[in-house]
Amino acid sequence: MAKYTSDASLIRGAGKAYRNLDNVSGMYAGLDKVIQVGTEMVDTAVKKAEEEKAKKEAQDKAWYDISGSVYENAGSFMKDVEYKDVANQISGLKERYIAAQESGNAEDMAAVQIEFNNIKGSVDDHKAFRETITDPQYGISKAMDNSGVDGGNNGEDKAFMTKLIAEDYTISKNKDGDKVYTIDGVSKTMKEIKDMAILKDNVPYAAYAEASTKYSKLKEFNRDNVAYDVRNNIVPQEPGKLRAFLADDGFGNGKNFKALLNDSKNKASIKKEISSAFDTDGAVGISDDEYNNFVEAIVDPRHKFWENNGGEAAWQESSSRIATEQLTNGIENRWGAIDRERNNKGRTGSEYRNYTVDGYTGINYQTGKAQYDNMLVAGKENYDRKGDYKYVSNGKGLTEVFAQGDDAKYKYVETIPTNDALARRGLDLFGSGVEVEKMSFTKFNPTDDKKDTDGDGIPDVIDPSPNKSNKAK
Repeated sequence: MAKYTSDASLIRGAGKAYRNLDNVSGMYAGLDKVIQVGTEMVDTAVKKAEEEKAKKEAQDKAWYDISGSVYENAGSFMKDVEYKDVANQISGLKERYIAAQESGNAEDMAAVQIEFNNIKGSVDDHKAFRETITDPQYGISKAMDNSGVDGGNNGEDKAFMTKLIAEDYTISKNKDGDKVYTIDGVSKTMKEIKDMAILKDNVPYAAYAEASTKYSKLKEFNRDNVAYDVRNNIVPQEPGKLRAFLADDGFGNGKNFKALLNDSKNKASIKKEISSAFDTDGAVGISDDEYNNFVEAIVDPRHKFWENNGGEAAWQESSSRIATEQLTNGIENRWGAIDRERNNKGRTGSEYRNYTVDGYTGINYQTGKAQYDNMLVAGKENYDRKGDYKYVSNGKGLTEVFAQGDDAKYKYVETIPTNDALARRGLDLFGSGVEVEKMSFTKFNPTDDKKDTDGDGIPDVIDPSPNKSNKAK
């Protein structure tokens, strides 16, 4: 058994885990070639990387510029390209409908009416899709972004979506009579466009948080059972959903999976494992460029490496295996920290001052637990150790965050789940927090109600006091 520092500090707190490294080469089987690919790319990568970075920035800006206005208008069309196509279709039906009326043929009239309904349904469906993908909270995933890396995802699918919602396309029919949208020479039906879209999905992150809490309460930790649960019930089974899971910011304090792998402690540990498992050039260890290429390949199925190494299926198998390992480590670390807490509870002495709160290590259990309890008291003002931030809970699952300004006064910053406030300070290890399902804002969809009676920036449907501003005076 070898000591292994996992990503737990970024997921659910600090700590050390132990894992068997006997099968490292199996876990990363085939990925040694990534290092070779990375080495070959280094000499020519600098110029192309700058070009790809500029391309990514342009694509991201184009999407940002158009998506906001589309969403604000509930997906409505803002140009006449779609209207002209619909008008042409209806114009063709009009003569048939009039002829059917004059002849009194009920079947012909019904057939035309069905076509009318299909046209309307198609337009409504397109409008709803535009609203969905531009939703800032539930819209397209960062998995569709240009990776900014030469030899990685070039963002062409997102660029297609950007021009789609900008209505920069032509409409025609394919050989099967289906309506197709052509952008920059690429033609797709609405079904193909929907299949291409990758949407954000918060369900796996919630499932991970739930599993972490559940297993942390057990007296004994069974790694095999946890890994099975993570692999089958948390890590998405579909390629598109797995891409979103690894790309979006759902881990810990707004981190994505790539950030977890790039955490300094985690990075050093993985580099050591990769280097010891396969030495491709005889040099000691691997460079940062090689490691970065390795990480990009794990999170991006469009990475150059997969072209000749099994494609998307191989990417999914490898990335799922590594994600399962990393997340299992995170759960084991949290269990270990809480197990130590259980064993140390009530004890005193310097040897038990081993908890980290607000980035300071040396807090004993009693002090940490007292600060945790205070954070749950409605209306009580709680400050971090440096006094930079003030937290005030409403006692119902939400906490207001204030930051100290240059004038030493605290100004309102945001309202977040109390559980997140506890995690920011490192106090989440001292209790189970507030159950997520009890907080009404988790089911909030911004398309349902934007009403904000008191004008404090918090919609009425989640505002604990909708008629009284929650902003600091």
